[in-house]
This record gives sequence, C-alpha cells and structure tokens, in this order.
Amino acid sequence: MIVADTNTIAYLYLPTDQIDSVVSLLHKDPHWIAPLLWRSELRNAGSMDVLKRATKTGCSAYDCEFVALAKSLNTNLVTGDQKLVQTFPEYALTVADYLRT
Repeated sequence: MIVADTNTIAYLYLPTDQIDSVVSLLHKDPHWIAPLLWRSELRNAGSMDVLKRATKTGCSAYDCEFVALAKSLNTNLVTGDQKLVQTFPEYALTVADYLRT
C-alpha cells in the first residue's frame, strides 16, 4: 500500500508525460490511499471542461463543476449564485425562475 498525493492521482486522468510511469506504479502497487482532500485538490487541476469554463468566465472551478454536471446530464443547475445565472443562462436558473418553468 502507498499513500498517493494529488499529483500522482492526477497523472492517471490528465494528459501528461507522467502517465506511463504512474500506470507502472499502479501495476506495481494497486493499493493507493489518500486523504479526502485529494478530491478538492484535483479540482484545481480539474477536468478540461471545468477548467475551460473557469478560465473563460472567471468563475471558480468549484462553481463550474456544477455547470459541467448540468451540461453533461442535459439538465438545469438551480442556484442562488447570480453570477452563475448571468454567466451560464443556458444551464443556471434561480429557484424562482425554475419554479416558473
């Protein structure tokens, strides 16, 4: 068993030069543990869709995660965050607006 940090975990999911080494590591020892913090840290490295949205709009990666999920499920994001509603009107609605639909 090894403790894997967020960088090591991210190398499995993001296109990097490290992928071959990390896959070899996974084959050598498939029992990885990490504190739950890795999920939040990974979001900072994040999926390309989330990162593109965050970079383009100035919204946080955390907020863009909700938008990306709504998009992937072809549904609405119901939020009290006015910036998200203004920035992503195709996905984000206030509670009041959603109730009117």
